[in-house]
Amino acid sequence: QHPVLPLVGHSHPSVQLSSICLSYLNIYCPSDLQAQKLEVLPEVPGYLGHEAVLRCRFITSSKDSRVLQVQWDIKSESENSTILVFNSDHGMTIRESSLKDRVNLTEHSLKITDLKLTDTGSYTCSISVFPSGSFKETTTLIVYVLLLLVILTAAAYLTYIKR
Repeated sequence: QHPVLPLVGHSHPSVQLSSICLSYLNIYCPSDLQAQKLEVLPEVPGYLGHEAVLRCRFITSSKDSRVLQVQWDIKSESENSTILVFNSDHGMTIRESSLKDRVNLTEHSLKITDLKLTDTGSYTCSISVFPSGSFKETTTLIVYVLLLLVILTAAAYLTYIKR
């Protein structure tokens, strides 16, 4: 049982009733009203010729949530399109794009193999969840040339040794 404490200067029964309602609301709050979100990294580094995983995690405390569909889209200098769609009833469809033969879905994350410089861009993960609705977050993939990093590191090292 929840004690009803009158507010200072307020002993009106409706204020006491509101306190009881708020107490019960906090205790009997359905799990669907608790926090749900989609989590991605703002930026993901990748290296030319290697693979990158663009993580997309649906976080919920509700046991009743069911992911119905996952979709990944790309927006870059060279294209603006849907890469793939996974539907829990119909399976996965990989659409025509420069990534078609190099992508796969792991959980809700997008795995891209044999990275190319043109893969640099913004990738949006969209997830439809029953009964909660849709969630969408965007991450940016930046593809680096590994050889350039080695050369820059060597140049910095040699500059440091000469001092």
